[in-house]
Amino acid sequence: MVCARRGEKCASLARTVATVDHNIPTEPRGTPITDLIAAKQIAGVAGYAKEFGVRLFDMDSPEQGIVM
Repeated sequence: MVCARRGEKCASLARTVATVDHNIPTEPRGTPITDLIAAKQIAGVAGYAKEFGVRLFDMDSPEQGIVM
């Protein structure tokens, strides 16, 4: 969310998504995050998404996974 820090707005929130895809275990869902850096990144993405109104595909989202 570097743009927002510079005072810029997202060009199109309707076409912008956030995902924690690379920081979570693939199987089984609900596996605890033991990597502290990954946990911090996940929390950061969730916080930024909420703050700036970006749709988030988090660990519990049924759509979470491959983003095209």
